[in-house]
Amino acid sequence: MLPAAYAALECSSPLLFNSPRDFRINSGECAKIRAADHNVHDVASAFADNRSALASNWRIPVRKTKSICPVCHKKIDAELTEVNGKIFLTKTCKEHGTFAAAHWESPCVFKFAEEYDYFKYFGDASFPKNPDGCPYTCFCDKHASSTVIGVIDVTKRCDLRCPVCFATFSGHEVDYEPSKEKIVNMLEFLSNRNPKPPAILFSGGEPLEREDMPEIIAAAHKLRFMTILATNGVKLARSEELVKKLKEKGLNIVYLQFDSFHDEIYEKLRGKKLLQTKMKAIENCRKYDIEVILVNTLVRGVNDAEVGAIIRFAAQNSYIIRGIIFQ
Repeated sequence: MLPAAYAALECSSPLLFNSPRDFRINSGECAKIRAADHNVHDVASAFADNRSALASNWRIPVRKTKSICPVCHKKIDAELTEVNGKIFLTKTCKEHGTFAAAHWESPCVFKFAEEYDYFKYFGDASFPKNPDGCPYTCFCDKHASSTVIGVIDVTKRCDLRCPVCFATFSGHEVDYEPSKEKIVNMLEFLSNRNPKPPAILFSGGEPLEREDMPEIIAAAHKLRFMTILATNGVKLARSEELVKKLKEKGLNIVYLQFDSFHDEIYEKLRGKKLLQTKMKAIENCRKYDIEVILVNTLVRGVNDAEVGAIIRFAAQNSYIIRGIIFQ
């Protein structure tokens, strides 16, 4: 959950996370989650109350971070601090002074979100010097952004012929499968970037059509990447031994194609009945502690009525299912 994405979140019932920590967020906490609004005309007056609150109340330092000055948009040092049951972001610009804003209104929700914040850069960016706050606040076409997830297509081969997949169109049949050595070169190139992308997503085709996929995962793991595998789940369901080997080699997350709870819908979208295959793949990942992200291809009038059911299923199994991507 990104705090900057929401002005408020109203919950009619508690959110329950089935993990060893048995973490619970009640409806009152959920209703309090808000984002700080930096779109102000009078920056000084907008932050005055927050500066006063910080000066007069007890503070617990949380961690150092980076932010931008809301006036000149330059990158500056910042600090997250707990103040009387809220998380504040404070920052000082040498030119424009100190600013403070409420960042999270629930420390327990903030700490939970922090625990699962995987995507932290392993370095600092060396951006070209461009005007007007670029690249932190602009939308111009001059600045260079960095890679968050490096996506490597390892094959065009696949063991399914999905009617909805563009890769099955005759005009897109491409004989592409880089050698393991070439993929390792790609990984080393990304590892030497500044900032280094924290994660690598192996895609296809179906990556597990390659017998050397565990060794490729191991190469990425050795370079300290978080490893993600996009798969239809067929081979994960068929071979528990393969799942175990992938885990041993360093696989962190599976992006699992998951469209429906009805086999007739899988027949329309994927060409065959796959529900039990998907469930078995999830169960095998659970056994070996590989986290799962469900990836759902929505087709109007076919499976769009199942959005709620898929979200509920993920919430009920949140110890292993860490998220959903609808596309």
